Amino acid sequence: MGEMLQQGLRPDKVMCHISFCQLSDSLSGKCSHGYVLRNGLEGWDTICNAMIDMYKKCSQPEMACIIFDNMSNKTVL
Repeated sequence: MGEMLQQGLRPDKVMCHISFCQLSDSLSGKCSHGYVLRNGLEGWDTICNAMIDMYKKCSQPEMACIIFDNMSNKTVL
């Protein structure tokens, strides 16, 4: 997602979701998480689920739990 922002593109909720699914390092994940918060996209279940998955992959389960706890519509799989 960082490359998109550098090119002046503004990712929508679909691109954010795809970006989170591809991230495997915590620095890029935190930057993308910040983008989601700054642009009001944290209310989308699919984006929250992708962030939870990304943080688990990056060995940061505490961040995954924080996101889950703050979700307004918790889903069970």
